[in-house]
Amino acid sequence: MTDYITMEVKKGCDCCLPFRNGFNKMAESLASSKISTTIFTAIPMISMIVALIYFETSFNTIYFNNQPYQITAYKYIILSPVIVVSSLTFIFGALALLAIKFELQNLLGFCSFVYASIAYWAIINILIIIFCMVPYFATTVIGSILAWSIPSTFIWLFTSAIMDAHRVSVNNAISGLPLADTIMV
Repeated sequence: MTDYITMEVKKGCDCCLPFRNGFNKMAESLASSKISTTIFTAIPMISMIVALIYFETSFNTIYFNNQPYQITAYKYIILSPVIVVSSLTFIFGALALLAIKFELQNLLGFCSFVYASIAYWAIINILIIIFCMVPYFATTVIGSILAWSIPSTFIWLFTSAIMDAHRVSVNNAISGLPLADTIMV
């Protein structure tokens, strides 16, 4: 019985393989130039600016147990995770932009790791909030959480993949050159 299972795994019964290959090829093609990598690295920073502007200007009421509560006095306490994530995005996005400009692959790899870590942290927290707070939050609040979180996590993960693909392509381009040609003056 176990031989049959290992044979099936060896054959490659991975249904997501075409999607992963397509995602990786798209990330590699977008990471082929510094300009497109720079544009996609700036997208999470721009989206966090939009989120901060939205939360500052029009986020005043939260629905808990289907009752509206004004949160103007507690807005900064409730939104402190958004402010922390925005700060991390701005700091490591700026470092990634510098790493792209000066071809610092290790720094770009670390910034890519931080972007992916932010996205996975957001996914885990969103799942915890949704599964634990379903009886207490209104459906519109859960829908709003999902509407804000799914695009942002996809943006962070996609940008992380593009940054990592750019890092790999620059490393591959440099590895073919002699050491004396890689030193920048």
